Amino acid sequence: MSGIETGLRLRGLSLRYGAREVLHDITLPCLRPGRVIALLGPNGAGKSSLLRSLAGLVPAQGELQLDGESLAAMSPMARAQRVGYMPQAMPEAIGLTVTETLLGTLRTDPRSAYTDESTLLHRIHALLARLDLLALASRPLSALSGGQRQIASLAQAMIREPRLLLLDEPTSALDLRHQVDVMSLVRSAAGDGRIVVVVLHDLALAARWADEVVVLHEGRLAACGAPQQVITAELLARVWRVRAIVKAEDRGLHIAIEGAHEAHRA
Repeated sequence: MSGIETGLRLRGLSLRYGAREVLHDITLPCLRPGRVIALLGPNGAGKSSLLRSLAGLVPAQGELQLDGESLAAMSPMARAQRVGYMPQAMPEAIGLTVTETLLGTLRTDPRSAYTDESTLLHRIHALLARLDLLALASRPLSALSGGQRQIASLAQAMIREPRLLLLDEPTSALDLRHQVDVMSLVRSAAGDGRIVVVVLHDLALAARWADEVVVLHEGRLAACGAPQQVITAELLARVWRVRAIVKAEDRGLHIAIEGAHEAHRA
């Protein structure tokens, strides 16, 4: 894209729920394709709200651009083609099978309008195989465990091959093995040229898999940059209000929480 800034640009992003301002003037460096960006912060920091604003689910003020185009100016259909969003949880009472859900998602994409069903099914099965979900392809979502539904939701966010992939706590209901599998797939998705923004609570997991971290605190930007530069004992004391020892390792960080920070004890 010669002459056009590729990536995701946020400038002066603010969001209100009624009289309550939950995001305050968030401005970030351009988030580049091919990178995994972990969105971190305590409960209530505004992480999910930021993700929902990027997905177009809640109206926000400020500038949001994807590859030089305003996300707010895009039609819902155009935005859905460019942006894939995985919520924290899928509704449990869904009678559609995993395959039917993904097929329905593809059928709403104009790029698939003239594609025969066998080709779409092949694409679906290839993605389910990557997610180790192929054995559950014919199961209704309502019959899946919480972790299985979470991976099915990830498949739904990825099936259109969006430019921007937004994942809200994709590992929260998963055991350690499946956390590794999902984060490996997240890295692979970024390697395909996507921008991946993922909400995580596990700081060590973020340090292991993310290229950059964005830390929110009380709706404001607290820090942004490479994990080993940003995630420090000082940051944990200031934002999470805990005493911690943080040590760099070959492939991430070792974080040991020692207790509540003295200055913030109740």
